[in-house]
Amino acid sequence: MPQPVCSRQALLAAPSCWGALFRRRRWIVIAGVNIQPSEFVKPAFVILIAWLFAESVRRPEMPANTLALGLLASVTVLLVLQPDFGQTMLVVLVWAALFFLAGMRIIWVAGLAGAGAAGLVGAYLTVPHVAKRIERFLDPSSGDSYQIANALEAFARGGWFGRGPGEGTVKRIIPDSHADFVFAVAAEEFGIVLCLALAGLFAFIVLRALARAFADYDPFTRFATAGLAILFGTQAAINMAVNLHLIPAKGMTLPFISYGGSSMISLAYGMGMLLALTRERPRAELIARVDFAYPDGEAVVATVLVAAGGTGGHLFPAEALATALAARGVAVELATDERAERYGQDFPARAIHIVPSATLRGRDPVSLARTAAVLAAGTFRAFRLLGRLKPAAVVGFGGYPTLPPLMAATLRGIPSVIHDANAVMGRANRLLAGRVTAIATSFEGVVTGRLAAKATRTGNPVRPAVVAAAAIPFPAYDADQPLRLLVTGGSQGARVMADVVPPAIGGLSPALRARLRVVQQARPEDLARVTDTYRHFGVAAEVAPFFADLPQRIAQSHLVVSRSGASTVAELGAIGRPSILCPLPHALDQDQLANANVLVRAGGAILLTQDRFTPVRLAAEIAGLAEAPARLAAMAAGARSAGSLDAAERLADLVLRVAGVVPAAR
Repeated sequence: MPQPVCSRQALLAAPSCWGALFRRRRWIVIAGVNIQPSEFVKPAFVILIAWLFAESVRRPEMPANTLALGLLASVTVLLVLQPDFGQTMLVVLVWAALFFLAGMRIIWVAGLAGAGAAGLVGAYLTVPHVAKRIERFLDPSSGDSYQIANALEAFARGGWFGRGPGEGTVKRIIPDSHADFVFAVAAEEFGIVLCLALAGLFAFIVLRALARAFADYDPFTRFATAGLAILFGTQAAINMAVNLHLIPAKGMTLPFISYGGSSMISLAYGMGMLLALTRERPRAELIARVDFAYPDGEAVVATVLVAAGGTGGHLFPAEALATALAARGVAVELATDERAERYGQDFPARAIHIVPSATLRGRDPVSLARTAAVLAAGTFRAFRLLGRLKPAAVVGFGGYPTLPPLMAATLRGIPSVIHDANAVMGRANRLLAGRVTAIATSFEGVVTGRLAAKATRTGNPVRPAVVAAAAIPFPAYDADQPLRLLVTGGSQGARVMADVVPPAIGGLSPALRARLRVVQQARPEDLARVTDTYRHFGVAAEVAPFFADLPQRIAQSHLVVSRSGASTVAELGAIGRPSILCPLPHALDQDQLANANVLVRAGGAILLTQDRFTPVRLAAEIAGLAEAPARLAAMAAGARSAGSLDAAERLADLVLRVAGVVPAAR
C-alpha cells in the first residue's frame, strides 16, 4: 500500500478513538454496536510512527524522532487513563522495536530501558489494579487466581492431543474463555500439538513479514511492515504467555482465533495493510532500462551482474566495465542501493535491482545487530535474484552494498570477481577476498600473501566520458592568461573544500584573482556561503552540488583541487591534469592517502594532508603554480603517466575469462 494511502487511512481511523480515550471509556456505542477504540489506535499508531521514522531517514533535519516520542507519550498517557496497561505495554514495545530499526543509539537503549522500568515500578506503587495483578503473578496464593489456575489445568487435561472437539470444560467455567483464554480452550480440546502449531504459524507470519520488511529499500514500507508484523506477533505472544502464566494476566485477544468484534476488525485492518505493503511491486524493485540496446543488435552471449554502492566512486568504474561488456554482447544488470537514484540513472544496464545493505557505523551491540540483520536480508534477496537471473559471473566494486550479492554468488557457486579501486584494499573487499574467484586491482602490490595468486592488476576503469576527455590536450597557459581552477570533493562533496578554498582564493593577489576562473562542487548546505565568498572577492565562479560533465571540466582545467578518492585519482591520471590533493583524514585504511601518493610519485600532484590544508598554505601553492606554466605542464604529463585508459577492457577480459564466456567478436 502506498505511503500516502496508509497514512490517510490511519488518520481517518484515529478521531473517534481519541474522543473515547479522552473520556476515559474503553467502549463506545455506534449504531448499537460496542466498539473498543484502543484496538483501532494500534494500527493507526504504527503507520504514523513508521512515517515519522521514515522521514527521519529521508530528512535528517526534521525532528521526526522527537515527534515520534511525543506521539508515544500522548498515546501512552491516554491508554493509562483508561486504564489499559496491556495495550500500553504493547504500544511501547512496538514503538521501541521500530525505533531500534530506525537506528537507535545505544544511549537510547539504556534510557528507554530505564524509563520502562521506572514506569513499571510507578504503576505498581500507584495503581492498585496493577499491583494486585503483579502480586498474584508472583504469589498465586495472595489473591484470586481462578482463571489462571483453570487455564493451566486445561493444558494438563488436554495433554498432547486433546480431549476432542467440544469435550472441554474450561470454556464453560472461565469468563472470557472465547477471547482472552481461547488458547487454553484449544489446548484442552485439541492438545499441546495444536498449540505448538499455532505458535509456529504466528512465528512464521511474523518472520516472513520481517524478512520482506528488511528486504525493502523504501524506509516507510520497511518500518510500517515491520511495525505491523511486530504488533501482530507481540499481541499473540502476550495472549499465549498469559494463558501459560508466564506473565501477569491482562486482557488481550489471540489474533484471528479469539472471538471479538473490535479486535477482529482492527487485526483484519492491520493485516490488510501488511499484505498491501508486502505485495510484489516490480517497479519498486526493478528499474527497467527499456531504452538501452546492445550495439548492432548483437545477440546476448551471457549475463553479468555488477554490484556497486550508490556513490560515484563505486558506480563510475562499474559503468566503465558495463560499457565494455555490452560492446562484447554481454548483458549487464546492476545491483546497488537506493543512493544510485542520483548517480545511476544513466548506467548502461539492462535493469537495476535495489538490494538492501548497510554500512557498519558503530561497534556497539545495537549497531552490529542492526547491520547484520539488514545484510542478512540483502543476502537473502540477492540469492533469489541470482536464481532468477542466472548470471555467468558477479562482479563487485567495493563497499558494503556489494556484500549481499557477492555472498549470495558464493553460496550459489557462481564465479565472482571483486575490483578494488584503491591503493589499499577496503574492508568489504577484504571480507570477500577469500571467497571470490578472482581479485582485480588498480595498483600493484595491493594483494599479498596467499591471495596474491588470485590478483590481477587491471587498473581502475574510467567512464567513456573520461576516455573522450583524455583526448583533449592540456590547455595552453602562460602567466598572463586566465587560470582555470576546478575544485571537487568527490561525488558527494566535502565540507573542507567549502571551508578552505574560497578563503584561500581571497588571500591571492587582486591581479591573480582577476585571472581566475573557478568551478567548484559544493554540498547543497554550503552553496550559498561559497557563492557569496567568491562574489565578495570578485572572482568568476560557477558553484554547484554536482557536475554531470565533470570529466569535460577536468580536461578544461589547468589545476584541480580535490580529495583523492580512487575514481578522482584514476580520472586525473587518465586525463592528465595537475592537482593539489587533500586526502580524507579519518579513513581507517588511509586509502585516499595511498591513492594520492601514486600521483605524487609520478610528479602529477601536490599532497596536502588536512592539517596542512589551510587557506594560507593553499593560497601559496596556487600562487606558485600560477607563476610556473612549465611546472603545470610537467605535472600534467606526470599525472598522465600514472593513468590507464584501457582498464575497463582489461577488467572485461578478466571477468569473461573467470565466467568461461566466449565474447562476441569486436
